[in-house]
Amino acid sequence: MALHSHTASHRGSRAIGEPTPWTTATPATWALRVVVLGAGALALHATFAFDYDQPGFYLASGALALVWLLGGTLTARPRSPALLGPRQGVGHGLLAGTGLGAVYCLGAAVAQEIPLVADSIEAVIGRVEPDVFAPVLVTALVVGASEEVIFRGAVVDWLPRPVIASTVCYAAVTAATGSLALVLASVPLGLVAALLRVRTGRVASAVACHASWTMVTLLILPVVVTGSWFGGGG
Repeated sequence: MALHSHTASHRGSRAIGEPTPWTTATPATWALRVVVLGAGALALHATFAFDYDQPGFYLASGALALVWLLGGTLTARPRSPALLGPRQGVGHGLLAGTGLGAVYCLGAAVAQEIPLVADSIEAVIGRVEPDVFAPVLVTALVVGASEEVIFRGAVVDWLPRPVIASTVCYAAVTAATGSLALVLASVPLGLVAALLRVRTGRVASAVACHASWTMVTLLILPVVVTGSWFGGGG
C-alpha cells in the first residue's frame, strides 16, 4: 500500500509543472545548483566551528539560511509550489515530524550503548545550555525552514525519483557537519519531508514536519543524552 501511494504521488508531482526539469536544465543551471549546494555545505560546516554562546554561530547560521533561501529561489523550477498559501498538509507535517522526532529520541536512547553514535549525539546536543536554549531553538527553526526551501522546494525537482534523490543530496550536504548523528537523522527526516512535499505539492508541509521534529528533539534529546533537560547533568 505504501509503495502504491508513493508511486501515485511521484507521478502526480510531475504534473504540477512541465517540462521535466532534469531533461531541460542547461549546463549553466547545473553549475548554479552545484555552487549553491557547495556554498551551503561550507556555511553549514562553519556553524560547527563555534559554540552556541558565540556570535559566530549565529552569523554562520544566518549566512547558511540566506544561502538556502536564495539558492532555493534561484534554482526552483517555474511554478514551483509556494511556501505559503493554502495550508495543505501542514497538520500532517506537524504530526509526522512529532512522531519522527519521538522515534529519533528513542533510537538515540538505544544508541547510547554504541560509543561512536553516542559521542556524536552528545557533541551536538550536549552543548545546549539554559542561557542559549531559546536562541538555539529559534536558529534551528529558521535554518530548518530554509533547508526545506532548497531541498524540498528545489532539489526535489532536479532529478528523477525526487524523494530518493533529494534525500541523498540532503544527507551528503549534512555530512559537512562531520556529525554521524546528524547524517543518520537526515535520512528519515529527508525521506518523510520529501514524501510530504510530493504528496501535498506544498513545501509548507515539509517545513511543518522539520519544525516539529526540531522542537521534539531539542526538548527531549537532552534528557536522553545527559539525564537532564540541559547538557551537564544535575
